[in-house]
Amino acid sequence: RCYVAWGPFKDAGTSALARILHLRDHDPEDVCMSAAERFESLDDGTMRADLDDIADRAGGSMAVLLPPDALIAAPAPSPEPPEHLHVRPFDGKIPRDWRVASFSRLTADRAETGTIPAEAGPDLPDRDGSAPGGVPPEEPAGIFAFPRGARAGTFFHDLLEHLDFTEADPEVRGRLIEEKLRRHGFGAEWRDVVGEAVGKVLAAPFGPNGGSPFSQIPLGDRLTEMEFHVPLKPLNPGRLADILGGAAGLPSSVPERIGRLQFDPVRGFLKGYMDLVFRAEGRFWLVDWKSNYLGDRVENYGPERLKEAMEEDLYVLQYLLYVTALDRWLARRVPGYDYETHFGGVCYVFLRGVDPRKGPDYGLYRTRPPRETVEALVRGLLE
Repeated sequence: RCYVAWGPFKDAGTSALARILHLRDHDPEDVCMSAAERFESLDDGTMRADLDDIADRAGGSMAVLLPPDALIAAPAPSPEPPEHLHVRPFDGKIPRDWRVASFSRLTADRAETGTIPAEAGPDLPDRDGSAPGGVPPEEPAGIFAFPRGARAGTFFHDLLEHLDFTEADPEVRGRLIEEKLRRHGFGAEWRDVVGEAVGKVLAAPFGPNGGSPFSQIPLGDRLTEMEFHVPLKPLNPGRLADILGGAAGLPSSVPERIGRLQFDPVRGFLKGYMDLVFRAEGRFWLVDWKSNYLGDRVENYGPERLKEAMEEDLYVLQYLLYVTALDRWLARRVPGYDYETHFGGVCYVFLRGVDPRKGPDYGLYRTRPPRETVEALVRGLLE
C-alpha cells in the first residue's frame, strides 16, 4: 500500500503528479505549462472530483481519503472477526538499474581527489570542491586567499544567482555581498575582496571574441539554477566512452578517462542544474561558475591551465551533458530552433582568475561543441 499526500502545496502544479492526476485526458505540446495552468484553476471541489474519477476507474485498488483530523479520536476496534485476507502473488520485474543519474553521480568514483564531494548525488546541484593541481602559497592575497571548498562554491553560486549584473551602484552590490557572506558563514572583511572579483567577472566578455560583457545581461534574459530532467537510455561507462569517442574537438584522453569510470549501469533520467542560461546577441548561452583554486596568481588561470582543469575534473563531460539537455529544451521552446543559429556557446568562469586587464581569456574557458557531437549525444543518450 502506498499513501500519497496531495494538495495545492509549493511546486505541485509543475510536478509530474499534476500532469497525471489533472491533465490525463489531454496531450498538449507544452505539458508543464498546461498542467500548471490547469492546476492553478482548481478549487478544492474540482481537485477532489479529479481524484475521485481516477479512483472510480481503478476498480477498487485506489481510494481518496481526507487527511486524518488529530482532534477526532480513533474509532474503537470492531467486535467482528477480521476478514481473512490473501496476498496476491507478484510476478512482475522491478528494474534495478532505473534511477535518476547526474554528472556528480556518474563521476562519483573520483571523490577521492577532493574535486567532487563523495556524498554528491543526483538530487543536489554540483558545487565546487578543491581542485587538484594548485599548491596553496604561503601568503595568498585578495581573492586567492578566500576560503576554498564546497562552502565557498555554494556562496558564490548563491551570490551570482541573486545579483543583478546591470546594477551599477557598488553600494547595492556590496550590501548583497555582505548578506550572502553572513548567510554562508564568512566574515564581512571579505566584502571588498569579493566585490572586486565580482566586478572583474561582470566586466569580462562572455563570448569568445571579446564581445559584450556579463554586465549587459538583464535579469529578464536570465534563467538561474535551471533544473532539468531528460529521459536516459541504458548507459554504462563503456557506452558513454563510445558515444564520445568520435566527437570532434575532444582530446582522446577524455573518452579514455570516461571509459574508466565505475558507475553502475543506469537508465531512467539524467538530472542536472545549469548555473546560468541567458539570452544575448540573438543566441542562448550556458554558464557555469567555478570557485576552484588553481593558484595564487592570475597567470595560473590562463587558457592552457584552464584546459587542463576542464579535462582533469571531467568538466568537459559536464558541459556536454548540459548542452545536450539545453539543446532539447530550446528545440521545444524556440520557434524554428537551429543549433548553429540559436546556441551561442559555453562559458566556464573560474571566478578567482578573471581579470580583463590581464586579458579576456584569463579565468574564462569558452567553447561551442560541434552540432555533430550534440546530435550524437542526443541519439546515444536520450530516449
